[in-house]
Amino acid sequence: LGSAAGGVDRDRALSRRAAGMVPAPVLNATLSYFLIVLALVAATLVLECFKFVKQDNARIAYVLFVTGGICTWLLWLCVWMQQWHPLLTPTWP
Repeated sequence: LGSAAGGVDRDRALSRRAAGMVPAPVLNATLSYFLIVLALVAATLVLECFKFVKQDNARIAYVLFVTGGICTWLLWLCVWMQQWHPLLTPTWP
């Protein structure tokens, strides 16, 4: 009985520690979205430096890339969370 209670305490400690962790797919996707947005902003900055894009258009592009990146990441996160912890379960006839 003593070893079983110790195992339960260890499991509770592990679950408390794991509760604050972010799942690996979320970290990987967040990093991917960040790098894609950073690459698009850097490309726009290079095009602006070489005068291929006007400054006003480049500023609009920066806002669009960052806003688009945040929105698509948030959409992906909502879909992923719904599949990870579904709110509704299927009902079988």
